[in-house]
Amino acid sequence: MQNEDDLRGLAKIMEFMRAISILFVIINIYWFCYESVKEWGIDIGVIV
Repeated sequence: MQNEDDLRGLAKIMEFMRAISILFVIINIYWFCYESVKEWGIDIGVIV
């Protein structure tokens, strides 16, 4: 029973870390490829 609870907790932590890593990848692409992103017309309206 305890082992199943540990696995569920680990799965939730892994899902959270995956979401954060995808967010960081998107931020890095936007940061380092800003000129290309701006040429494509993709922009964040709140900041700009």
